[in-house]
Amino acid sequence: MRTTEGEDGRRDEGTAPRPAPAGAAPPAARDHSREPILPALEAASGPGSIAQRLGLDRWRLPAGPAGRFALVAVLSFVPYLFAEQTWALAAWALRSLAAGARLPLPSMEGLSAIPGRLVAFHALFLATWGLPRAIRYWAVAAGALAIGLVLRLIDWPSIAVLAAVALAFYRLFRMSVPRWSMLAVVLVAAPVIRGLGQAYDWIGLDRSGITIGLIVCLWYACYQLTTRKPLPVPQYLGYVGTRLFMEGPVFTIPEFEPAARDRLDAVRLAGIRVLAIALLCRTAAVEIDAFLEGRVWRHSAGLELLGYSYLNYVALSCEVVFGYNLALGLLRLFGLPIRNNFDWWILARTPNEHWRRWNLLFREWLVTFTFYPMMRAKYALFTSVMATLLASGALHLLAHAAEGALTVDQAVLTMSYWAMNGLLIWLVVDFPRRFPGLTARLGLDSRWYWGVIGWVLTSAFYAIAYYINREAETLADVPAYLGRLLGAGA
Repeated sequence: MRTTEGEDGRRDEGTAPRPAPAGAAPPAARDHSREPILPALEAASGPGSIAQRLGLDRWRLPAGPAGRFALVAVLSFVPYLFAEQTWALAAWALRSLAAGARLPLPSMEGLSAIPGRLVAFHALFLATWGLPRAIRYWAVAAGALAIGLVLRLIDWPSIAVLAAVALAFYRLFRMSVPRWSMLAVVLVAAPVIRGLGQAYDWIGLDRSGITIGLIVCLWYACYQLTTRKPLPVPQYLGYVGTRLFMEGPVFTIPEFEPAARDRLDAVRLAGIRVLAIALLCRTAAVEIDAFLEGRVWRHSAGLELLGYSYLNYVALSCEVVFGYNLALGLLRLFGLPIRNNFDWWILARTPNEHWRRWNLLFREWLVTFTFYPMMRAKYALFTSVMATLLASGALHLLAHAAEGALTVDQAVLTMSYWAMNGLLIWLVVDFPRRFPGLTARLGLDSRWYWGVIGWVLTSAFYAIAYYINREAETLADVPAYLGRLLGAGA
């Protein structure tokens, strides 16, 4: 009998595979190099998907290593060096056309700074293109460390502190102590390390995302070391260091395993696609910010204020997508098959669907370690959903507290935002279960116009909720904002 392990760490028994007959020919190796690019990596490219409608699932890799190298090299430089400028000029042309006159050329300030880090990592990517898998891992690690030091993304004190902390937790996770005590140590250590970075001005530790980054990656490592096979120290240090250095999505330890040679091309081209999306989102954020700054919104009210809030929500979200996809694209270029972190979040029709499209890998972390354990413990659906969303809010508060900029009003506003999300998600999930007949009569899950209504209401909710979570500074700001929103719109 063989045993396999599920996501919760429990072991399931199955039937052992039968050995091949003596003298039988081994199965033919599958040629991945001629497979469609996107379906080779992403399940989102299935029947009826946007990728299939656009024909992207029929893209094929050119035969031969030289052809693949040339294709990836050319496609890499396009989004790095020209995408943002191209989109800015296109937006300028459209505005000029709409205005019926030639407007002044847009400023490229803020755009030219983006390719700097990308070009350095792109050079490292090309330099390590054809290296064997084991050698490439160490060459990329050494090159990335050198780039980080030269560009002042990290410094030696930060490297020493993170290495010492990671090794200490590696030892802790292999000890026979209750897991809740390990979690307590992680939750205390993460903000302390962030505070050290602020106190001593250590570049690698003085980052806004270091607190949550430490918590999520260390807890994934704890889960791996306490429920599964031992994790080698070099792979463990590489995982923790990469996750903190890139400040990208919350990828798992299995995703940190470099792709085999027959899948490298698909992974790398998917990384180029994500980088292009990142630069498009950055351009959209720049354009929206320029539009909002060119108008006076202080005295706006009603639908005009709601429109301003929605555009501000989209701009802030695009900035987040840019940062995460930038890291994700670079990691894929180096052969790490990390899954997508966003899935057309702007089209969500319910809050529940929003969180199935937004920051997917962090959502998976929360669901794995909060929602599923509570449901297995027979807690009510409402309790499990609210606890999961409030746990997310508490992690974000912990990050703000580590920066020393958290007030009581901001804590209340942040937790209110996550509580509202939890309540609406529970309503969306529980309503069809409690009232299946009414759901069927209204056609909530079958009639197209409910999707449109849901998108409008969801967009309006997050426009307002983002103001409460991001822009309101005191509790008194919220009634004033809601009064302006409802007063003139009546």
